[in-house]
Amino acid sequence: SRVKSVVLMNNNTPLSFEQKGTELTIVLDKVNADPVDTIIKIELNSPLPPAPAKTSQEGSLSGKPKPGNLASQKPAKLLSLDGSHELTPCVNSRFASLGVDNNTLTLAQASGEWSWTFQVDLETISKVSRIVVIFDKKGYATEYKVLVSTDGKNWNGVAEVSNNHKAGIYAHTFSAMPARYNRVQGIKPDGPNQEGTHMIIAELEVYEK
Repeated sequence: SRVKSVVLMNNNTPLSFEQKGTELTIVLDKVNADPVDTIIKIELNSPLPPAPAKTSQEGSLSGKPKPGNLASQKPAKLLSLDGSHELTPCVNSRFASLGVDNNTLTLAQASGEWSWTFQVDLETISKVSRIVVIFDKKGYATEYKVLVSTDGKNWNGVAEVSNNHKAGIYAHTFSAMPARYNRVQGIKPDGPNQEGTHMIIAELEVYEK
């Protein structure tokens, strides 16, 4: 869609811009950040076209949680492999929340570090015995671990996988144990020789049974 105008809403000032194909460059030299919110409005010549309909084979579009999934829409984080610090989302759009939104078409992926950890906080301690990891077809871990914890400090490993060479759905069942925090550690990126992209989480599901 072509851009008609760009306006700084804080003081209704038009901003200079340049559009080349799908890229839009906005000149911000004269913009001073507002201490509360700096709001820029981009007006298009015409509305964006509706998104094409997806088939059920492409993933779930319902956004409805699966029965018993304790991780549905719970707080999630993109962390370093050891969990010591948070990472930014890849391509500025693959937020942690998209790994627990009940939609396998939206993705969670960290940037900056090849090996990283996806963590979900159930907010309360529950008896957990099954964790389902769904990797996106374009990014899976050839080696990964699944861990649980009640306090976010002491962790119990419930699954460890190596020499995995395909994406898909992986259900890990184990003896029920109390857990609030749940992690998937992507130790190695995808591919036999660890070439290409790194772990992409389509969904992480946690169940009591």
